[in-house]
Amino acid sequence: MTGPGPHGLTPEGNQAGQADQDLGTRHWTGNLADDATASPASNSPGMPQGERVVEVTHIDLHRAARISGAVSAIIALVWVLAALLIFGLLAGMGAWGNMNDALNDVADTSVPTSMVIIAIIALAVFEAIIGTLLGVVAAAIYNGLARMGAVGGVRVVVRD
Repeated sequence: MTGPGPHGLTPEGNQAGQADQDLGTRHWTGNLADDATASPASNSPGMPQGERVVEVTHIDLHRAARISGAVSAIIALVWVLAALLIFGLLAGMGAWGNMNDALNDVADTSVPTSMVIIAIIALAVFEAIIGTLLGVVAAAIYNGLARMGAVGGVRVVVRD
């Protein structure tokens, strides 16, 4: 294959017109014997043709934010649906009314249904925001550790 493919990468793994340093990746020969930190057990002579090992040394923070935001939003949606299902089951069995009656006897107050639904949604939004931020922080920490010579990055086997 000559030139960049449909994904915008050349056969060498570089983006068209960019050097390795721009991507934050280092090409590796795929020969574990070339690596001083490789253990003898990890030197597999039967690596299939067309596969190579690359080391991920940089994660784009914007892309990490998008991915962690999407994952956090899905988790928040599942959490909201589960919480509403549990609340609906409690209300359907009459348990929610009994809890409100007990709360009214003790503290002379009750918790309206609308407040419960608003609290469920607010907690889900908070979780999605915190999850997104933690994903970006984790990517930034990974970038810092991967730049260190002693730690390096994650090695991934890529099939051409």
